[in-house]
Amino acid sequence: MRSAGLVRELRAELGEPMLSRVLEVLKQELHGTRRAAANPVLVQLRANNAAAVAATRAQLLRDALSSDEVRRYVNRTRPVVNRMAKEGTLLAVADGRALRFPRWQFDGRTEDGLVPGFRRVLALMDASAFRKATWFITPHPRLGERRPIDVLRKGELDRVLEEAKGVTSG
Repeated sequence: MRSAGLVRELRAELGEPMLSRVLEVLKQELHGTRRAAANPVLVQLRANNAAAVAATRAQLLRDALSSDEVRRYVNRTRPVVNRMAKEGTLLAVADGRALRFPRWQFDGRTEDGLVPGFRRVLALMDASAFRKATWFITPHPRLGERRPIDVLRKGELDRVLEEAKGVTSG
């Protein structure tokens, strides 16, 4: 019964399409985990990790913008917006075949449409787009338990740049 209540709660918060994606990721991860590990503790840890990743992904995509919506912020065509994402000057997370751009990277009051210093921070990071996006929205002890995107919005570029140097895929 608790599971059914949780599913209803998640469906209300995320919507049916996003919930379906989250559940599919969890199902795939659990299937692989069962085959790969006989250790129940390891199975539980992998399942917890998969759930955390799926929840973070859902959080990132919930308020993300499409390429067409991003055009308003950066004053570029849709193909240029997509190329900027591939080049790493805009942060985009794949959502199926579409690119989704976290809204928090944009600032309509700046000339380039981005939070001041955002491109410089991205340029320092050597990681996947998902890893970068997760880093920007996770509170960090060395930033006073604040999220890097919030610290950047406060104009503390040097502090964020210093922390961003350590963001790598491996």
